[in-house]
Amino acid sequence: MKWGGKKPLPLTRDELNKIHKAMFDVQSSGQWLEKWKDIRDYINPYIGFFDEDMPNNGERRDDLMINTLPLQANNIQASGMQDGITSPSRPWYRLAIVDPTLQDNDEVKRWCDDVTNILLDLFARSNFYDSSIEFYKELGAPGTAAMLIEEDPDHGIWCRTFTIGEYAVGTDHRNRVNRFARNVQMNVAEMVSAFGLDNCPNTVQVLWKNKSVEKYQKIKHLVIPNPNYIEGKMIKWVKKYISLYWCNSDKDDDYLEIGGYDDFPFAVSRWSVKGADIYGRGPGWYALGDAKALQAMEEDIHTGIKKQVEPPTIAPVDILSAGGVNTLPNGVTYYSRDVGANPVQSLYQVNLAIQEVEAKKQSIEAEINKHFYVDLFSMLENEMADRSQITAREIIERVQEKMSRIGPVFNRLQHEFLQPVIDRVFNIAMRNNLLPPPPDVLQGVNLKIEYVSVMAQAQKMQGITALQQFTEYAGELSQLSQGSVLDKIDFDKLVDKSADMLGISPSIIKSDEQVAKTRQQRAQQEQAAQAMAAVQQTANIAQTAAQTPLGNGSALDALIPGAGGYQGAGGN
Repeated sequence: MKWGGKKPLPLTRDELNKIHKAMFDVQSSGQWLEKWKDIRDYINPYIGFFDEDMPNNGERRDDLMINTLPLQANNIQASGMQDGITSPSRPWYRLAIVDPTLQDNDEVKRWCDDVTNILLDLFARSNFYDSSIEFYKELGAPGTAAMLIEEDPDHGIWCRTFTIGEYAVGTDHRNRVNRFARNVQMNVAEMVSAFGLDNCPNTVQVLWKNKSVEKYQKIKHLVIPNPNYIEGKMIKWVKKYISLYWCNSDKDDDYLEIGGYDDFPFAVSRWSVKGADIYGRGPGWYALGDAKALQAMEEDIHTGIKKQVEPPTIAPVDILSAGGVNTLPNGVTYYSRDVGANPVQSLYQVNLAIQEVEAKKQSIEAEINKHFYVDLFSMLENEMADRSQITAREIIERVQEKMSRIGPVFNRLQHEFLQPVIDRVFNIAMRNNLLPPPPDVLQGVNLKIEYVSVMAQAQKMQGITALQQFTEYAGELSQLSQGSVLDKIDFDKLVDKSADMLGISPSIIKSDEQVAKTRQQRAQQEQAAQAMAAVQQTANIAQTAAQTPLGNGSALDALIPGAGGYQGAGGN
């Protein structure tokens, strides 16, 4: 594909190659690659793609892993984060309005709810949740995870999580990822499908014509801010981010694909970051020493048991000439009578203290589980799976006890993963007219994202607990003050605040105007009922008085002069 812009390509091919190479050089010069390969070998053998690796290679990669507990811990951590942060089975975020004066607007609340549900449906119909579980594995082991979110004509969006080693990232002055480079290996069939035969280099076209479609080619991909960016233009080469694919065998002005993005299409998150580091460190880094010790101990245990079962032996030389020692079941070893009664014996006794060794191994395993927060994530995974025995509120309360340990990680994940993903999908939906038009009052108004997942609500439970303690304390004080102290509390605001912390949809909570109208109607109904009761009471009194005899008349006659025949003592 030739460059089609009126302006020249922002960078020459040589400059693009230098940028691409420099981004990957950071990984090797900073010894990131060495550590990532160790994490792959001792934590999760099924992540990572490095220079010596080839696609679709099914050979075993767990040769150094005898005890698979580190792999299990990484999988539990990833599954727990999926259930607790981006669960497919329940809403995990909602859209709201920053402007507090519009938060009670019914039209605004309905629009926010509708958009939230549309985006959640896009996530559900796409492969987002399949990709996010792999994202969390990468985040937990090497400590850095990257996901691409593309537009898809069939499902709205399409996602892909990259594995460590196959990509490199760059950051801006605020340490936000804004550059992405990849080394891609694609076979001829994949290249023709992705880029079209005419855009492929001559070597690939020849292979295609010769039916050699499984031959792999090395491709470079780079997404960077576009120096020629023109806001509002739909032309791909002047969009905010430029995307380029090329082969080194191409001519300098030939590209497999020249594309662009209105917003950064990648969500890259780090578990924790030290200073100005580009890449993060995760539980896999912290557990690596324990994982190596665990594998070494497991190997020693196996060796010790094997030596107990099949100990090394010592035997006379004569036996060697007779064919050696046969250690097979029912095997016969021939030896000379001159050798003696015990021709073969153990070289030394192996007394393996199994209980002590197992105790030490379990302590190492516990440390690895602690690094991966297995206790927290196992609880999430198990209790979310069995909702028949426990309510969502109980799950949140139990998780809240442990959330303080992982709170900072969750906060970073919101800024680096969840918010970019939601923003990206929202923009895709807007560009494709998948969202209802916003109310006029929302013109120029900023939206905000509120997270309502189990882990998000568990973080907010501290505030809920404080509110509960406060109201209970106020209730106790009211007994001493004959209830007057409760006049100090605005219970309407208390309910609104509690609903917000618990992630209750704003559409369920009535606005202040609706509440005022309801209370006014109730007051009018109560007044009418009181008036009716007063009338009824008066009628009952009159009826009783009329039926009560008093001299020649009734009590009613006495109350109302002239009403009956009774005229009093001096009557005529």
